[in-house]
Amino acid sequence: MSRSLLKPLHRRALWLPSPKHLLALRTLPLLLLVNGLRGHLLQLAAADGLSGPVPTIESAATPTAAPQGTALSTVGGRAPASVPTDVSPTKTADQWMVEGRKAQKADNQMEAVNDFLNAQRLAPNSPEPLYALGMSFFFMGLNESDTSYYDRAARHFKAALELDPQYDRAAFMMGMMEVVHNRLKEAEPYFQKAIGLSPQNHFYHLYYGTLLDRMGKYDGAIEQMLLAEKLSPSYPQSYLSLGQLYSRMRKYQEARIQLERAVHLNPSLTEAYYTLGGVYHHLGKNSESQSAYETFQRQITVQPKPDPLEKAMQGSPSVNPK
Repeated sequence: MSRSLLKPLHRRALWLPSPKHLLALRTLPLLLLVNGLRGHLLQLAAADGLSGPVPTIESAATPTAAPQGTALSTVGGRAPASVPTDVSPTKTADQWMVEGRKAQKADNQMEAVNDFLNAQRLAPNSPEPLYALGMSFFFMGLNESDTSYYDRAARHFKAALELDPQYDRAAFMMGMMEVVHNRLKEAEPYFQKAIGLSPQNHFYHLYYGTLLDRMGKYDGAIEQMLLAEKLSPSYPQSYLSLGQLYSRMRKYQEARIQLERAVHLNPSLTEAYYTLGGVYHHLGKNSESQSAYETFQRQITVQPKPDPLEKAMQGSPSVNPK
């Protein structure tokens, strides 16, 4: 949430968040984006409609060693993850991947890691198990707010990309891992590579736009977010992100259009109502502003816990970009 919207509001005319609400407000964008990110990344993990059908992994008759540097250490103090604990000679690599994706979707990441390791043992030359392992470690990092899991995830995404340099999902996630560590310049080439490999993926354009926003490249950010809207007109986060950027640029009419579209597509998009309240105020629409803030107040019922990835992804954009 942009800090610039907190200053121009007048208590006598509008509802303002209490200190308790302000605490939740600072972390609200993180939760909202995490929820959207988690759902979308589960799609990325399963390759649902983003990079064509899920690749088939041919089971290896004689398993060979995994690529150097891809073996995993212990997970959560349990048995070494580099040695699968449930190896069945009757299952193929594809079957292990199916089981792993089910566990991953159910947020049982320890089980998913074991399943993906079995798949990797049977298909050591496929990037799919490595990428899936990276995603499970990524989700562990989200769940526990522990960036050390992101380092493990990055090693697997990198190994997957080395096996298949055309793997757009691995390139995108490598960019996200650079963002985690606030290495924005290093992240940009990975986002560009992912877009080059999958130019119709609106999710890549949206997050590349978010990255450019953080880097102060506002024209490029607007271009990418507009492309995301064009590619997926029903995805509300694109309109929210662009509306927030326009608001910080003091382009309030443009911001209003974007934010109203966002809440039309998703009436539960809590953060959009707060930003809309400020935008309406600047446009002299006090009754609409009051209504937006009241909706925001009704919807903000939790104080979400910030997570390192989205804190890095959101950052603190310039208050008033020109």
